[in-house]
Amino acid sequence: MPNSSGAQHPFITNRTEALEIVEAEHRQHAVVELTIRDLKDQALAHFPSGQFNANSAWTVIAAIAHNLQRWTSLIGLQGQTVRTARTLRRRLLQIPGRQTRSGRKWTLHLPARWPWQHDFTSALARIRALPELT
Repeated sequence: MPNSSGAQHPFITNRTEALEIVEAEHRQHAVVELTIRDLKDQALAHFPSGQFNANSAWTVIAAIAHNLQRWTSLIGLQGQTVRTARTLRRRLLQIPGRQTRSGRKWTLHLPARWPWQHDFTSALARIRALPELT
């Protein structure tokens, strides 16, 4: 079955539904598996407590953080391949910069040769351009 890049990826199934339905469900399952992998790579790798309620709250917060990170990727990096959580953290969240304030205005100083500066500034501009909810 050709994908969006034109590559062929065969799969075998015993299902009798139309190929388009089976293939779409296969892709949805793959997205779920990637989400689980990302969550295990982040906050779900270590639970903070031996108590169920604390771990339950930790899991909810981890899911919210994951969703915010994905939305940042979808909104801020439009048209780019969805990256893993680890890559997004390294490129957009762990910024080797500093903030300064002068004349009541904040300025973010990024390193001169930081390879993801354009991605960060583009994503920040797109997110700032979103209309505010009132």
